[in-house]
Amino acid sequence: MKKVQRFMRMCSFKQRLRLASFMRALVPDPSMARWATETAHAMIKACSLRMSDLASNMDGPYPAAYKRIRRFLKVFHPHALLWKRLPEDAPFVLMHITEIPRPQARRTE
Repeated sequence: MKKVQRFMRMCSFKQRLRLASFMRALVPDPSMARWATETAHAMIKACSLRMSDLASNMDGPYPAAYKRIRRFLKVFHPHALLWKRLPEDAPFVLMHITEIPRPQARRTE
């Protein structure tokens, strides 16, 4: 059992290292790259984009992780960064934002 847990921790560590080098290449600011790495790792772990799921899969207490995500998204704008990396003469774009109507939701503001 201990070997399995150790193996899972090592996989997570290796995955985090690869993700960190990718984020450093993508995000120019080193502190933002660290925050982006932590958030992206939580996305991969949670298999979700909901902030509550991300916060529960991040290190530290849940309220602190949730606040870290909120602060990060207030400062960092991923869409602008990704649009800058996209070539101007691309024949099509796969990351266009589409609004999806949610009639069953109570509040959609």
